[in-house]
Amino acid sequence: MRKLLLALFTLATFTNESNAINSVEKVRIGENSGNTRLVFQASKTGSLNVKKVFQLNNPPRLVVDLPKTNFKADVQHMSINPQSHIKEIRQGVFNSKTHRIVVDLKQGMKYKYFKLGKTKTMGERLVVDLIPTKNAKYYKPKPTKSTYSSRGNKVSVKSNDIKSERKSKFVIMIDAGHGGVDPGAVGKISRRKSVYEKDITLAIAKKLQKEINKYPNMTAHLTRSTDTFVPLRTRIKRATKKNADLFISIHADAHDNKRVRGGSVYILSEKSSDREAARLARVANRGDEIAGVILKNEARDIQSILIELTQRESMNKSALLAQDVLRQMKNVVYVKHTKAKFAGFVVLKSADIPSILVESSYISNPKDRAMLTNRGKQLQLAKSIAKGVNNYLQKNY
Repeated sequence: MRKLLLALFTLATFTNESNAINSVEKVRIGENSGNTRLVFQASKTGSLNVKKVFQLNNPPRLVVDLPKTNFKADVQHMSINPQSHIKEIRQGVFNSKTHRIVVDLKQGMKYKYFKLGKTKTMGERLVVDLIPTKNAKYYKPKPTKSTYSSRGNKVSVKSNDIKSERKSKFVIMIDAGHGGVDPGAVGKISRRKSVYEKDITLAIAKKLQKEINKYPNMTAHLTRSTDTFVPLRTRIKRATKKNADLFISIHADAHDNKRVRGGSVYILSEKSSDREAARLARVANRGDEIAGVILKNEARDIQSILIELTQRESMNKSALLAQDVLRQMKNVVYVKHTKAKFAGFVVLKSADIPSILVESSYISNPKDRAMLTNRGKQLQLAKSIAKGVNNYLQKNY
């Protein structure tokens, strides 16, 4: 009987160990003789497995990919020694199978990492040592050719063929900006409490989807429905795959000057309408870089000319859509600009889908932040955008 109980206990222990959940409960940073040590610690019952670690340049950053992980450590509010080689640490869901940690560095480093087993007082640990060097090694992907495409892989379109078509059901793709390891703008409420753009945009996007689906002539889809990272161009591809007629990207901004506030609507343009528009585009376009995405070389080919012809027509439609949405938004939120602004947002670069980017307001401004975090106000904003979209469709199709 004792042997049977012992065998069952051993089996249960083995099963618990093998099924241990990947977790990060604590993160510590230490400095020693000019080197920096970064320690990720799992819970006592959890494990800490690693998929891969690599370094990227421009700007220098170390990327640590873990399997699906319960990440409890608050790295956003960590106190980092000014002498550390680390500037900032971010973490979040990269995709359904990967949890990504991005460590922003002051310079390229030599790095090594190893695991330590659990003890009586602490769980497994992943130790990363950062050592200054003049010969930092960076991951370099092989160049690949790619182009922006219209619906499908082939583009064959003439400018005079582009015209509005009356449909019984229009497909609207709603894009919740940022997500996962890319938090977007941060509105600090206190030293230990912050509001993240990725959460605000997802909440508004979900409400907007429900409101749009109430209209008999529209159906809406989301580029992301959870707190996960989606590369900018993948968002465009998802819209194309759904045969979307319109693309609406939801964002919220932050500014060093807390008095700056108000919503805006943007459309694509190679030149920005003003400095603020250019700044917003730079921030939005850094999403892939922040998430540690490896950007591969892109090449133009003969299709590009045809795509640009299509894109010009979609930009004209985008301007009309932006104005209709703005007219409705100003009834719900303070609108900073009564006319649509324009800048080079990557996420708006669909060849043939009229696209707008809605900056709902500034989470750095106390009044705007209170509005953006209020579920009732989020719903009002969603209803106003949906009404603007419907008005655009009724007038132009």
